[in-house]
Amino acid sequence: MRIRNQLLAFVTASVCTGILAAAIVFAAGRREDAAGDAQARAQVTEHEVAGLLALTQEVARYAEPRAAEQWRLRHAAIAAALADDARVGNSPALVELRDVTQALPALFTRLEELPSNGDAFTARRKEALLDQLLTNTQSMSDYAYQWFQDSVEQRRAAESEFRWIALAVPCVMLLMLLASAIVVLRRVLLPMQRLDRAAAAIRRGDMTFRLGNTTHDEFGDLSREFDAMTAALIASDQQRDRSEQQLRDITDNLPALVAYIDRGYAYQFANEKYREWLGIDPFSMVSRRVPEVLGEDIFSVMLGKMDKALAGERVQWERSVWRDGVERHLLVEYIPDVAPGGTVRGFYALSVDITERRGAELEIARSEQRMADLTNAIPAMVGYFDMAETCLYANDAGLRSLGVERARIPGISMREALGETVYAQHEPYVREALQGRRARLDGKVEFAGRAAHFQAHMIPDRSDADAQRGFYLMTFDITALKEAEARRAKLEGQLRAITDNLPVAITYLDDQQRYRFVNRTGLEWLCRPADEVIGQRIGDLLRPVAYERRRENIETGLTGKRVTFEAESITGDVTRILHYVYIPDIESDGRVAGLYGLATDVSALKNVEKQLGLLVRSDVLTGVANRYSFNETFPLALSRARRAMSGLALMYLDIDHFKSINDTLGHAAGDEVLKAFAKRLQQSVRTTDTVARLGGDEFVIVLEGVNDPDEPQIVARKIVANVTSPLTVEGRSLTLTTSIGIAFRRAIVSADAATAEAMIGRADAALYAAKKAGRNTWRVMADDVLIEEKGLA
Repeated sequence: MRIRNQLLAFVTASVCTGILAAAIVFAAGRREDAAGDAQARAQVTEHEVAGLLALTQEVARYAEPRAAEQWRLRHAAIAAALADDARVGNSPALVELRDVTQALPALFTRLEELPSNGDAFTARRKEALLDQLLTNTQSMSDYAYQWFQDSVEQRRAAESEFRWIALAVPCVMLLMLLASAIVVLRRVLLPMQRLDRAAAAIRRGDMTFRLGNTTHDEFGDLSREFDAMTAALIASDQQRDRSEQQLRDITDNLPALVAYIDRGYAYQFANEKYREWLGIDPFSMVSRRVPEVLGEDIFSVMLGKMDKALAGERVQWERSVWRDGVERHLLVEYIPDVAPGGTVRGFYALSVDITERRGAELEIARSEQRMADLTNAIPAMVGYFDMAETCLYANDAGLRSLGVERARIPGISMREALGETVYAQHEPYVREALQGRRARLDGKVEFAGRAAHFQAHMIPDRSDADAQRGFYLMTFDITALKEAEARRAKLEGQLRAITDNLPVAITYLDDQQRYRFVNRTGLEWLCRPADEVIGQRIGDLLRPVAYERRRENIETGLTGKRVTFEAESITGDVTRILHYVYIPDIESDGRVAGLYGLATDVSALKNVEKQLGLLVRSDVLTGVANRYSFNETFPLALSRARRAMSGLALMYLDIDHFKSINDTLGHAAGDEVLKAFAKRLQQSVRTTDTVARLGGDEFVIVLEGVNDPDEPQIVARKIVANVTSPLTVEGRSLTLTTSIGIAFRRAIVSADAATAEAMIGRADAALYAAKKAGRNTWRVMADDVLIEEKGLA
C-alpha cells in the first residue's frame, strides 16, 4: 500500500474516530444532564404533591373556600408540570402519577357540589368522597416518591455510563496515535535513515552502494530510482572517459595545433601536434603558463590577443614558426569559452598552417577581378574611397552616371565626382563612415527634368589590424520605390481618414499582442496619444482586470478563429459596454500574423435593455415591484433565510373599503389612493425590504432577517399609523385604513420548512383574521399558530 494512502487512511480514521468519540461523549453528557433534570423535577413534584396532600387534609377538616382554591392552584401546577412529556420522562411511576392526577379534579368537584348542611346520606357521601380524595392524594405522594427514586437510579446509570465513555475515548485515541507512530517509524523514518546512509556513501565516492528496496511504495520507488541513478553515474563516468579519449584521438589527428588556455594564461589541454610541430610534450604543457612553454618574447606578442579573447572577443591573427628548417606561416584563432552566465572561462587556441596560402595570392588577385566584373553587373553605383575621400575604385554604372572618365580613377575626389549640391547631402554621412560607423542616406536630386530619389550606403573598411582604411559607397536609384511609397501613403491616408471618422474603435494587434494600428476613436477611448500606444502590448496599456477579460479571446483569435464578445470598458469617468469582433490576419502560409479588432459602443442598447427589464419588473402605477418581480425575489429571499438560518416574514395588505372609494370617487381617485398607499408602505419599511403590488389594492412586503414575531408587528404598527394619516384626493380628505396579515417563520433550516406558496397562504389566512377582527389591525401566523395583536397598534 502507498505510504501516502496509508497515512491518509490513518489521518482520516483518526479524525473520524475523534468526531465519533466527541459525539458519543456529547450524547452521554446530554443523557446525564437529562437524567439530572428529570431527578430535579421529580423532587420538586414530590414536594408539590406533599403540599397537595396537606391541603387535602385541610379541606377535609375545615372545608374552607380559601383552602379549596389553594388546592386547585396546587393541583393545576402539578398537572402542568406532568404534562410536559419531553422534559419529565415516561417512567411507570410517572404514568400512574399522571393518571391519578387527572382523576382528582372530578372527585374534588363532586365533593364541592355537595351541600354543606345536608342530610345524613349527604354527609356519608361527603365522608366517602373525602376518604377517596385522601386515598388518591396519598397514592400521588407514593407515586411521586417512586418516580423520584427511579430518576435517582437513571441519573446514577447515566453518570456511570459517562465516566466509562470519558475513560474509553482517550484510550482509543492513544491507541490510534501509537498505531500511527508505528506506521510512520516503519514506513517513513527507517527508509529515510537508509536513504541517508546511501547519500553519505555517494558523497564518499562509493558508487557501489545499493539500497535494494523492493517494496511497492514511495520509498521503494525512490530507492529503485537511487540505485538506477548510481548505476547511471557509473556509466556516465565511463562514457566521459571514453569521450575524452575520443576527443584526444580526434584533436591529435587534426592538421592544426589545438589547445585550451584558462584565465591565468595556463594550458589545460594540448594535442599531439605540439610534439610534431614544435617538439613540445603536450602532457607536460598542462597546468603550465604560456611564458613557461613558449617564452617571454612570444608571450608578449600573444598577450594583447589573449586579453581580447578573455574579454569575449573572437581573435584571429598570424605568426611564423620554423619547422624542419623551413619558415611556416600559422593562422591563429582564439575562440572564447563563455559560460551560460556570460563569464569567459578561457579560450580555445587553434593554429592552422597557412603557408600554402601565400601561393594563393595570385588566385586572390584573379578573384578581385571577378569581383570587379560582378560590381559592374550590379544595377547600382559602387565606389571605394580612402580616408582622404579620394576615389580608388568605381564601377561602370557609377562612372556613367557621374560622367567621369575611367582614366581619372584613382585620383578624383568625391566632392568633384558628385558635385557640390549632391556632395552637400553626402557630407554628414561621409564623416560617420570615416569614424568607423555605417551610414545610410536617402537623398533627392533633379535629373532629366524630374525628381530622382537615391539611397546611398557608406560602409567602413578596416584592416586586419583594425585600422580604418576607407569606405565603400553604394548608391541605388529608388525613384520607383519612392513613387510607390507615395501612392501607398496616399491610400493609407484615405483609409485612416475613413477609419478615424467611424464611431468604431479599429485596431490591429500583431502576434505579440502589440498595437500596430489604432484609429482616432480607439485612441480617444484609450485616452492616450498614438505615440504612447503604437508598439505597446495591450496588456501593458489596459488595467489588469480589463486585460484579463479580453486575454482568452485574443489568444483564441491568434489561433486563427474569429471571436465575438462583449466587455466593459472604463475610461476616466466614462463606462462603456463594447461589442468586440476579432478577425485573424492569416498569411498565405497559414501563419496568423495578428488580429484586426473592431469595437462598437453598445452602451445605449444595453441601457435600453436594462430599462425594459425594469419596466417588466415594476408596477406601472405605483412604481413598486409587481407580481412578476415578487415571484422572482421571494423564493430567493427564502433561500437566503435557509442559508443564514434566520427568520423571515411576509406581510399581506390591502386597503379597507377600497371598492367604495372607487365607486364613489372614480377610478382616477382610486389610482391616486393606490399611489399614496404604496408610497406610505415604502416609507414604513427598510430600503432592503421588498414592497410589491400583486394587483388591485393587494400589496405584499417581504421582511428578511427578523427573528421574533414581535418584530414584524412593530413594522405593522408603523404602517397602520402612516396609512391612517389624512389624505386629500379630488379635493376631499380621506382617512385610509389597512388590514395586515403576517406570516412569520423562525430560523429556516430545510427546504421543506417554508415555501412561497405556504407562506402566502399563511399570510392570507392572517389577513382574513385581521379583517374578521374589525379591520385597521393585523394578525400574525407564526409557525402555523395565529398570534393575537399585542396592543402595539
